[in-house]
Amino acid sequence: MAISAVKWSSFLGPYSPVPHDMIFKVTESRSEPERKMHIHVNAHKFVLAAVSTEFKKLFYPEAHDIEPFYQSGKTEIEVTSSTVEAVQAMLQFVYDGEPQFPVDDAKQLTHTFHSLNLAHQYKIQGLVDLLESNISSFRLSAGNVKEVAQCAAQFGHLSQTSGDLLFRCLNFSYNQSTLTTLLAIGKQCYKPSLVAGALTRLRCRVSDQNLWSMARLGEWEDCFSGEQEVIQASKELQKRCVERLTDLMKYPKKFARITAGLSTEDDQTYRKLMLLLDELFCENCSSVSCQDGKAVDDDVKEGTKVKLATGEKGEVAGIRQLVKKVKLELNVTEDDASAPDTACIKIRFGDGTIKLNDSSSEVYFDCS
Repeated sequence: MAISAVKWSSFLGPYSPVPHDMIFKVTESRSEPERKMHIHVNAHKFVLAAVSTEFKKLFYPEAHDIEPFYQSGKTEIEVTSSTVEAVQAMLQFVYDGEPQFPVDDAKQLTHTFHSLNLAHQYKIQGLVDLLESNISSFRLSAGNVKEVAQCAAQFGHLSQTSGDLLFRCLNFSYNQSTLTTLLAIGKQCYKPSLVAGALTRLRCRVSDQNLWSMARLGEWEDCFSGEQEVIQASKELQKRCVERLTDLMKYPKKFARITAGLSTEDDQTYRKLMLLLDELFCENCSSVSCQDGKAVDDDVKEGTKVKLATGEKGEVAGIRQLVKKVKLELNVTEDDASAPDTACIKIRFGDGTIKLNDSSSEVYFDCS
């Protein structure tokens, strides 16, 4: 029989046609009960050396140092920080070309990363390529995204694959709990882009119920000093919280209810938001997010500095007035005559003259 016809997987089991001459001694930590388990997985030095230069150097050193090869007994390799399943999957690939288990849930994903770690360690490129492909195509769901993110973070040192999976989790997530987990992972692994992305997505989740906790999540710039994308995303989240707070102030009873009986932590956050409100609030446009250069809104107040499309600058001298369109015999059609009333703004210029502008879209805030 030709060697190509040999079913190498049959050499892995306890009844291998050729006795095993090496052992992987795998040490696993078990939480229930909490103790270490030592499990032996057998293999053949020749087979491993044939597919991995690392195993070849380990088992068959240079001629002047070849004595270990002739020693009696089996060669032992200590394997820590891994799993038996991962070692078995690596051997299954070496002997048969396929990993031992599919990758279709988060628990198997952990074994896959452990196998990928071993494949990198022993430079088995074919297995590296296969496992990275499996990880890249792993299916995310609302039920597993948090667990998958935590798994990917655990193996963030391996390759770009784990980082890519983390960002897939980010792009999949708009749930506050998951995004908060991703923030913690980003801090732990120091991934500024992950933190900035999570903070950006949290902006649209600010509500009356989570206002204080969201504001605290925005206090991340100190953890990423110099990382502009994180600093900007943190400021935008805090600004959104301040905007929500100003919206609540328009309803005194609701505001009183939200701010009553705050815990010490929430009260400190509330005070910080009020200080930030003083810092961000633009008196001219009465907004946390300055509206400079944008068209004035319907409730623009008297005294607001504005500018026209022509470049002229002045201030609002009167509240919007409604002017009825008059149907002129020659210039106005029936459709024009039935059109809704047009809003007008009185604008006072620096020389004291007043102009009545009948198109609010041509009047812009001038907060500079």
